[in-house]
Amino acid sequence: MHTRYLNVVDVEATCWRGPNPPGQPMEIIEIGLCVLDTEARERVYRGP
Repeated sequence: MHTRYLNVVDVEATCWRGPNPPGQPMEIIEIGLCVLDTEARERVYRGP
């Protein structure tokens, strides 16, 4: 199966050196998205 376009998702989360402090869950703080054309090897869309 060949897929020409791929959705690429980048997720950034809070983090600490060592274990999370008590009562502090890891939270997603930023999500990025782009669409990649695998034949042209170019980004064709970049989300806001």
